[in-house]
Amino acid sequence: MKVALNADVLLETLNGEGKWSQQRKSWADMHRFQLRPNGDFMIPAEPDSYLQAERKMEELLRSYVDQWLDSGRLDGAEQANRRNYHGAVEAVNRASLCVMNTPVRVAFPEDGSGDPDVTFGSTRWHTSGKDDPLALAEAEAALMLAQFLMSDLRFQLAKCRYPKCGKYFSLENGKVRRLHRNGTFCSTAHNRAATAAEATRKRRDDADQRLLKKAAEFFRTWRSKSSRVKSSSCPCIAGTKARTHS
Repeated sequence: MKVALNADVLLETLNGEGKWSQQRKSWADMHRFQLRPNGDFMIPAEPDSYLQAERKMEELLRSYVDQWLDSGRLDGAEQANRRNYHGAVEAVNRASLCVMNTPVRVAFPEDGSGDPDVTFGSTRWHTSGKDDPLALAEAEAALMLAQFLMSDLRFQLAKCRYPKCGKYFSLENGKVRRLHRNGTFCSTAHNRAATAAEATRKRRDDADQRLLKKAAEFFRTWRSKSSRVKSSSCPCIAGTKARTHS
């Protein structure tokens, strides 16, 4: 089964480089006061609401996609072909709900062989008279998620684990089955930077643990000496010892 998915659009949306808000606003302006299937007229929303809706769409899509990517991670190591639906229940449920409520067209190959093409319906129409970019953006995020989870890209997509980056990118075919012990990185430079930062953090943690251990040992020694000094200088104890010897 081949699912129609524009990988470039998905990556642009995940990386905050999409043009959905511009395209949706232009579409709404072009269809201003056009009669819609439900009998209402098309009324565009406020200009700023389209960009806000796109930011929400990006946020939702990232949260679902990250859940799927993390299903193939364990203790910092990552292996793309080990990602599974059981480790991304929330994302799978949202995608399933979208599929149940979205028209789907299946086209079988004319030559009778190969996989059928699956295309999902458009989300450009909405039931209310006034355009609702937020609702449409949420529906668009769910639709892209469903297409993503049904495509081969679900094993090829990766996220740079360098904290200062976080870019989404496509893995090379040979790296899908590889175990990435420190996670996936969009470049060698970010891999080295993240590895160096982790090594520095580990050295600092080890040094802190050694200092804490020495401080604890010093405190125990000091407390023991302090107790002996107090015992020998206490008048009550000294008098008791004198009476005992007498």
